Amino acid sequence: MIKPVAVTDGANKRATTVLVAVVVTLTAAHLFYYLPRVVDDLFISLRYAENLVHGRGLVYNVGERVEGFSSPLWAFLQALGLALHVEGVLWTKVLGVVSLGLLHLGLYRFTREVFAIEAPVAFLPNVMLALDSYVIAWSTFGLETPAHLALVFWCFVLARRVAHAEASRATRVATIAVLTMMAAARPEGIAWAILAVSVEVVVGPLARPDVLARARRLARVVVPAAAIVVLLLVLRRVYYDDWVPNTYYAKAADAGISPGNLRPLWTGAPIEAIALFGGVGLLAVASLLFGQLQRGMLPGLVIVAFTVFFAAVVEVDWMPSLRHFLPLLVVAPVGLAWLAGALSRRNTWLAAGVVALACAAGAATARIDLRSMLDPFPGGALVSKKSREKLAEVVLSLRRIEPPHVAAMDAFQMGMITQNYRVLEASAAPLESSWYLGRDIGKVGYYTDVKVFETAGLFTPAVVDDGTWRATRVASEALLSQALAKRPIAIEWFEWAFAAGSRPRLIAPWHRSGGSAEAPVDLELGTPGPEPAEILRRYQRSLDKFPHAFLLATLHGESVGGAMARRTRIVRELVAESEAMGPPPEGAVPNGSTLDHGGLVARGCIVHPPKLKAGSEATVRCWFDVARATRKPWTFFVHFVDAKGQLQFAADHAPASGLLPSWRWRDGMSLRDFARFTVPVGTPTGIYGVRIGLFWGRIRAVAAGPASETSDRLVGPNVEVVQ
Repeated sequence: MIKPVAVTDGANKRATTVLVAVVVTLTAAHLFYYLPRVVDDLFISLRYAENLVHGRGLVYNVGERVEGFSSPLWAFLQALGLALHVEGVLWTKVLGVVSLGLLHLGLYRFTREVFAIEAPVAFLPNVMLALDSYVIAWSTFGLETPAHLALVFWCFVLARRVAHAEASRATRVATIAVLTMMAAARPEGIAWAILAVSVEVVVGPLARPDVLARARRLARVVVPAAAIVVLLLVLRRVYYDDWVPNTYYAKAADAGISPGNLRPLWTGAPIEAIALFGGVGLLAVASLLFGQLQRGMLPGLVIVAFTVFFAAVVEVDWMPSLRHFLPLLVVAPVGLAWLAGALSRRNTWLAAGVVALACAAGAATARIDLRSMLDPFPGGALVSKKSREKLAEVVLSLRRIEPPHVAAMDAFQMGMITQNYRVLEASAAPLESSWYLGRDIGKVGYYTDVKVFETAGLFTPAVVDDGTWRATRVASEALLSQALAKRPIAIEWFEWAFAAGSRPRLIAPWHRSGGSAEAPVDLELGTPGPEPAEILRRYQRSLDKFPHAFLLATLHGESVGGAMARRTRIVRELVAESEAMGPPPEGAVPNGSTLDHGGLVARGCIVHPPKLKAGSEATVRCWFDVARATRKPWTFFVHFVDAKGQLQFAADHAPASGLLPSWRWRDGMSLRDFARFTVPVGTPTGIYGVRIGLFWGRIRAVAAGPASETSDRLVGPNVEVVQ
């Protein structure tokens, strides 16, 4: 093994101590900024882990053995936390932070042992790592990325230790464990393990002719590691009936070499690109011109080459912050550190210039919040900068205070988490035996317990087996029929919307609540919905699975934890309102008149309180009998008109404030409708009449009976605005 140069100078020791403190402080501060965020795929492996811990097997949908996660290692580590009764997201973040610490240590050992760079210059790559928004963000998002990065560098470090000297038993055991974990960390992990070992066998034959001796030493760790990996592959084959994970077919089976995937390497800030390509170029200089004959420093170039190759052949990753490029971004600063170390022995000022360039590039990277390759954005790239507003929301999240953007959300439309609400409220059938159809990236399945037919095929083989989908990412009629045969209670399919719209007979049993007839996006099965109390129980059960230490936030900046807490609070209030209504009071109007051609019979409405001030809140309550079920997506309008019949303010709302959509009405049921409203500030005092009706877009339901003022609205009670 190559011994690092001992630090004997007192100044160097003090500098090393300071740099360790700087790296730790920068890393901790940077982690704080991203701490509440997650990436949605986290919940896929978390649901696998949850099912495993509860004895249902390492599956996503109970009864379906499909390996739809990217890291067996990560899923088992998540299962360990759940078995210890630690909340899943919090435990996953702990794993990410620990992995980042191991990455820091592995990178430092790589810099010292492979490139023989002396401290304190050897800490330069760690300083840049602490400033790297892309790596730090992925250390909190919840996927296996930081563990994978740490294992990459430890594979090369430990393989070198074993190859170049007679290693201790502890080192050999550690190497076997790291190589095995590397193979189980990512689908490409086996390739990384092979590269780390191979480079130590073949590199530097001119300077190190003991190839056979190194091969024999490596064989002592490679053979047992390979045996374990083969055993794992056999277990995968036996359990999942396949040698590779299903994600391979969903993402990589039809992939070819796409140089365009490499765009992010040169589309960042200029100083980022200068440092990146400068560092890579210096790795090549150090390896080919110096390392080949001296120390064998090709591992750095191997990491660069394989990272570029892998990024070019896989499907473009929609997720933020350059995930596939991270090994390259982490190793490139080693080249800058090598040059700074070499120059420091000859010209201190030039060495300081290299360090300043590296730190400036790190500072530029630290300003980035997220960076992605999402096609809808200009240039195919999305770059956002860090902001005080985002930092303030982190503080609110850790204090469990609802952020302003959540308070401003609609009571039902709350961004990415809204699809969960549809599932929780869609059907009275048990969620565990019900199906959801859509592009689920884990969140729906984990937080609602529903089974999922996943339109991207991550854990649904029927999708990736369909030739039309593989060629066009559009569902064929056969695939649509197979999916709809599950009778999903809720559907959200952006990619399949036009395919579904062109086959209306297939989706006839489902009600469309979003999109258009040509491209229906959100659909719900027209089955009886759960009782309000059951809806509340489902919300509370789902909310209980959210982190309790902070309000969970997503990669798009939406605080879904805050949104879920707010929606649960709203539902709790609505359920309490529904249960407190009782029968209509005597004298409530209108009574006996109808809407929707007699399908809905009014039994009376009241406004409480009947007198109120401008700017204050009140509730309108109405009682109806459903004489005939409807499939129309009606919304109630409640207009408050002055003495001249002019509309002054309104309280339009979904039936029962969203708890009982019209397509769930059944013949003979009683409907208790209610909605809160606020009288606008500045409303003149006086008596205002309530007018009630149903609308759907520009269509209004027909009104009839003694209380019908016009053909489309009924006359209700009066309310008085006072000073």
